[in-house]
Amino acid sequence: MTIYHLFTGGTIGSRINTDGQISPDENSPYRLLEMYKKQFTADFNIECIPVYEILSENLDAEHLLKLVRALGELLASQKLSANDGIIITHGTDTLQYTAAILGYIFSSAKIPIVLVSSDFVLDDERANGIDNYRYAVEFIKSTVKGGCFEGMSGVFVSYCNKGGAPAIHLATRLALPVEYSGDVSSVCNSYLCTFSFRDNSGSEAVYNEKSILRTDADKAFVNINPSYRILPDNRSFNLNPKTLKLTEKTDYILRIRPYPGFKYPELSEDVKAVLHESYHSGTICISDDLRAFAEKARRLNIPILLTGLDCRENEYETVEQYRKLDIIPVHNSAAIALYCKLWLAVSNGLDITEICTHSYAGDWV
Repeated sequence: MTIYHLFTGGTIGSRINTDGQISPDENSPYRLLEMYKKQFTADFNIECIPVYEILSENLDAEHLLKLVRALGELLASQKLSANDGIIITHGTDTLQYTAAILGYIFSSAKIPIVLVSSDFVLDDERANGIDNYRYAVEFIKSTVKGGCFEGMSGVFVSYCNKGGAPAIHLATRLALPVEYSGDVSSVCNSYLCTFSFRDNSGSEAVYNEKSILRTDADKAFVNINPSYRILPDNRSFNLNPKTLKLTEKTDYILRIRPYPGFKYPELSEDVKAVLHESYHSGTICISDDLRAFAEKARRLNIPILLTGLDCRENEYETVEQYRKLDIIPVHNSAAIALYCKLWLAVSNGLDITEICTHSYAGDWV
């Protein structure tokens, strides 16, 4: 087995410099591998591919395309085998965006691709980077013949929240970040699995911020989420990484987040789609301002797509009211993933309504 590592910077690829600031460091990605080898047995081959070194808040279309091209070239090469895997190191600030873009483009990959981040620099004892990397490796191992996820492929994220168990998430299901937190979650609690451990005495491991178990003697148990599923009519984009486009003109997509007193902006013909987030119950304020905005969108043939509505719960009366305004609820879908879906559709000339009213790459829960 060979695990290929694509490095892109982020906190996991950074160090604190002499000024006390966190900056990307070309040696830090290799520091991750060194730290892992000191604590665990690296019973796999390692190949490293530096892609770029940035703090992930500086991510843009150019960087995403560079990563897509590098990953596409690797997957198209003749050197990969069915037992191999890919780990991509990435920063936490825009992890959800990169994960979604890669998840949509490479959902049909034949081997697992796992994104790994760290909430603090690796030399900080609070950092979860080693844990996130460790369980990415464990997950990749579990996809080979005889493993509990034998044959599973696609794009995933490995992340251990503070006080929680290490989890594997499907890349197109990551929820919006929580303020002042580095934690990662899946919408509607739809993660793939978590890992738990028992020590040699047989007692259940207790997790704390330092993730106490770090020896090969620990026995991992995979807890598959009974709520995890892929819808039967799930589709793939089948976009070619070599010719993929990502427009830099972000005003093609108007993204709206509601709050009390919100006033809708003017719509122009340049807008191709509106992504409307909602309150946590899938609701928005039904106002005259919204009605005027929706009417203009209808005249300009601009679809308004709303995220945040859980189709498994009873709906509020306001949901029916915005449906009558031709606002389309995209059920059980992550807001960031829907934005990335729209970005891919607009950039590559795809039918926006068709793309956003069907499940792609497992994004609908």
